[in-house]
Amino acid sequence: MFDPNNFSDIGKFLKSMQLELSKLPLGDQNHLMSFSAGVSFSKNYKFNLKMTFDIADDLVYQSKNTGRGKIVIEG
Repeated sequence: MFDPNNFSDIGKFLKSMQLELSKLPLGDQNHLMSFSAGVSFSKNYKFNLKMTFDIADDLVYQSKNTGRGKIVIEG
């Protein structure tokens, strides 16, 4: 488990998920799974979940624009 107040813990957790998922073959042609992520924190937006989600959505698009398997964490 990770401490949600510790940005580096969240990054480590997501990187470990990426590593584990990359080991799982998909389908008959052994495609590998990967993902990009954007992480925002509701406490930065007075716990407004719509705003938090919108920021996370923007961050995931930023991560995808930099390449596959990237993680962007709000800082």
